[in-house]
Amino acid sequence: MAESNYLQVRCVDNTLQRDLLSLGRTYEVTRVLDRDGYFELGALGRFSCSRFEIVTAEHPEGDGTMTADRHFVRPGQR
Repeated sequence: MAESNYLQVRCVDNTLQRDLLSLGRTYEVTRVLDRDGYFELGALGRFSCSRFEIVTAEHPEGDGTMTADRHFVRPGQR
């Protein structure tokens, strides 16, 4: 289980989940399940990371951002 971070994602694939996910809508991630490749979206449940693109990601202390592969990078770090 990953640490708690501020992460928003946009739905890019709602196939077979149209009753829960809206294409193009932004959701707040409550938990990242790296091992399984899932985002947990609060009461909506768990969904594959491949259904989303990262919109906003910040480290809780505000001193870094998240890369596309969901790893935090501090300013000046690569």
